[in-house]
Amino acid sequence: MCRIGRSALLLTLLGLALLVGCGGSSGLSNQPATVTNVTTAQLQTLMAGAQPLVVLDVRSTAEYAAGHIPGSINIPVNELPARLGELNANTPTACVCVSGVRSAVAAQILDNAGFETVYDLQGGLATWDGPLEPRA
Repeated sequence: MCRIGRSALLLTLLGLALLVGCGGSSGLSNQPATVTNVTTAQLQTLMAGAQPLVVLDVRSTAEYAAGHIPGSINIPVNELPARLGELNANTPTACVCVSGVRSAVAAQILDNAGFETVYDLQGGLATWDGPLEPRA
């Protein structure tokens, strides 16, 4: 691989790492990590707790309509930066998607916007064994 090609590849990978983040790691940032990776069981425990929790489903509206966690709200990840005002940065927020890729991006967006407590469902809804609405 030529020197320019290798440099371009490294810059691309660095850009992706900064965009997606590590979902619980601060990456190259000097800020402490505020995104916490959670399992399905941990998310269910958080949802059953006394503290308010927003479950933010960042899939498309069609995916959300096909089945979602009861009580969750839908803001597709591509719309999230423009719709941050619909969320309360002081309320713990758990990001979910199908596999965990879009939720990791969304969690990083919330973290960068100053949200206090952000969770990311690892493995996404593919690992979810709780109820979904509407039921098939």
